[in-house]
Amino acid sequence: MRPKTKSSDLPGREQVKTKIQNCFLDFLQSLRTDIAAAPGDVSVLWDMWTAEHTSDPYLGMLLQWIAVENGVWSMRIE
Repeated sequence: MRPKTKSSDLPGREQVKTKIQNCFLDFLQSLRTDIAAAPGDVSVLWDMWTAEHTSDPYLGMLLQWIAVENGVWSMRIE
């Protein structure tokens, strides 16, 4: 923290939570738009695992598709 920063200058946890949720919703909307514009299919890869010592479960997902922008094809991975 900067020396002159007060606790009241920092955002509260509800503000941070709301900002994260809004950014995630914006990302999902952008992702939906990009996938809808894909000229072909979307590949979905996923994997499930648990942490060795804590047994916490995890699910990882990866989406891949071809994006076309100004006639240039590129591989998108999200």
